[in-house]
Amino acid sequence: MLGDETAYEAQLRSRDVEKQRILDVLHSTGLIPPHYPREANQIPEFTGEMHNAIVGFMASAPSSLMLMSEEDLFKQNDQQNLPGTTAEYPNWRHKTRFTIEEMMGTKMRPLMPRTLAA
Repeated sequence: MLGDETAYEAQLRSRDVEKQRILDVLHSTGLIPPHYPREANQIPEFTGEMHNAIVGFMASAPSSLMLMSEEDLFKQNDQQNLPGTTAEYPNWRHKTRFTIEEMMGTKMRPLMPRTLAA
């Protein structure tokens, strides 16, 4: 392992605390279903319910503008426009999955978190 083992363990503990804080806020604001676990260590992976709750939390912030990448909004694993080499991974060639018209139309509503789809 590279780096300091003690610092690494401290970062893991800090991350666990932050994950629990996020989960507590999502429960207290009612953005996550009541049946959802209340302890972060009981949630082994990032779920669709958690994704929708976090997007809903961001959308409910008192801000005039919210930016979110298409990849994050639609839970896409591949990053678009990823810099690379010309041979192994051509630069900036990965196009968006949906057109603007598709994203704005009713066809996309089922894929959007319920907070944004309303």
